[in-house]
Amino acid sequence: MICIEKAIFQGANASKILHQCTTRSGSSYITEPQISVMLNRQGRVLALVRVTALNPEAYYIEYPAPLSALIKEHLDPFLRLSRVRAEWRISQIFEEPSPQLVVPWIVNPIHSGLWTAFDLSCDLLGYIDFQKGCYLGQEIVARIYAKDQISHKKRLGIWTGSVDKVQDACLYSYHHGSVLAVLSKDLWHLQEAERVIC
Repeated sequence: MICIEKAIFQGANASKILHQCTTRSGSSYITEPQISVMLNRQGRVLALVRVTALNPEAYYIEYPAPLSALIKEHLDPFLRLSRVRAEWRISQIFEEPSPQLVVPWIVNPIHSGLWTAFDLSCDLLGYIDFQKGCYLGQEIVARIYAKDQISHKKRLGIWTGSVDKVQDACLYSYHHGSVLAVLSKDLWHLQEAERVIC
């Protein structure tokens, strides 16, 4: 069984809280679900989340259930200092497969070294822009863009690849080891961020 957790924020400051802990700008009330990135205080990516507005003072935030403890720990300081009430619900999105299946059903636990579907390329979604040359092992600063304004939050990554030949390499989230994007390089320097999904 694969589950997602849904955090429900209600209160006059709900939109402001979302702006502080995600890349969602909060400047407009849109009822359609929006993909956003949840960041910690250092600007590092915790998870890709889906935000849905129920009304101007109530929002859903959906994310994978295994990240529940990490997300709650991150949101706790914001909720204690605001007039926002939060509720948590877990929803099942995939049923257990039929016993007649030949292939065994295996769900790997999510851990810090594993990237999953919610860690899709944020570059493709328009949230980050790579504008800095780098070398192997250097921390890369990727500026994060909100939908209608540039956010001042940043996040760090580690550049990995081969030193002996030109080849594709990956930018990993420094905090979780999650693949953010596939990049091409010119030996020591970042050449471009390809718009692909890892």
